[in-house]
Amino acid sequence: MKIKRADLLGLRKEVSYELKDVVVTYEDNPYIRRFHLKKGEFVLRPDSQEDLDMYYTLDGEMICPCAVSLEDVSVPLKREDEIKVCFFERDDESYFVSNDLDFIAFIKEMVEYEAPLKVTKSEEMAYPEGDGWRLMSEEDYQTQKANRPNALWEKLKDYKFDKED
Repeated sequence: MKIKRADLLGLRKEVSYELKDVVVTYEDNPYIRRFHLKKGEFVLRPDSQEDLDMYYTLDGEMICPCAVSLEDVSVPLKREDEIKVCFFERDDESYFVSNDLDFIAFIKEMVEYEAPLKVTKSEEMAYPEGDGWRLMSEEDYQTQKANRPNALWEKLKDYKFDKED
């Protein structure tokens, strides 16, 4: 969905737009494969003749590659923010629009900022074991360590004290 620059410059009151069920694909980003926008709301409010304030909400899920198996992993995303849209390049953190405000390109850019660098599936892992050894999870190790008797206290139990009557 695109809005022409002339229409944006002519805004005199608040205007809202809504997008539903949009899929954005990423061929050039190794950290995200696609983003499914379930619901997106955009509210444009004129700030001056040259600027707009845009409040937006993105609700959807990113499909990212698993760092171990490269299988698809679903990562939920819910983002609400405000950004200034400008029509002339600046050094501040404004979102620059040259001709048209393209919501799909905007969504693609904002989701790229949120993409995790590393994702793994949260399946239960099988820990390897062999003859006389096994790999333990940190939780199992801490439990075993807490239940293990202290060797110094065990030596004290063997010690015979002389009774003085």
